Amino acid sequence: MNCSYVITMGVVGCFQIFDQAFIMSNGSGGPQNSTLTFTLYIYQLAFNSNDMGRATALAFILGVIILAVTYIVNKFLKPDQING
Repeated sequence: MNCSYVITMGVVGCFQIFDQAFIMSNGSGGPQNSTLTFTLYIYQLAFNSNDMGRATALAFILGVIILAVTYIVNKFLKPDQING
C-alpha cells in the first residue's frame, strides 16, 4: 500500500469528521459546544440557521484547506516506486 495515499486519506478524513459528532450531540454541538466540529458548524449554519451563504463560504474554505494540506503532504512524502 502506498504510504503517501494512506496519510493523505487519513488527513482528509480528519478534516471531514461529521457523523460521530452529529450522533453524539444530536446535531447541537453538545454541552458548551464540546463536540462542535467545523463540518458540524457548517451543517448548523446551513440547516438550523438557514444561512446558506456563510455555510457555502466555509465549505469552500474547508476545501481549500484540505487541498493545501494534501499538497503539502504529497510534496514531502514522495510516492512509493512500486510499479516503476
